[in-house]
Amino acid sequence: MLAKYEKQVDFIFTSPPYWALKTYDGDKKNQAGKEETKHEFLERLAKMVLTWVITLKDSASVMINIGETYKDGVAQGIPYLLIEYIQR
Repeated sequence: MLAKYEKQVDFIFTSPPYWALKTYDGDKKNQAGKEETKHEFLERLAKMVLTWVITLKDSASVMINIGETYKDGVAQGIPYLLIEYIQR
């Protein structure tokens, strides 16, 4: 399906769910943000982002609004780790 839009998209802006912070309506077991570990969450988001690549023009931009998650008052590094996961 995405191949239909190959090199057609100029800009993607998304704001995925935060990890381990909120439960949305619907399938509570399989929704993004409910993974057991931050690494599973980041892997899922990176795979999602990479599916878009085929749709992007060479001059396209992607903006991801991703918030930090704190566990016991310690930042988990989610925004910076997401960059690493996408680059891998």
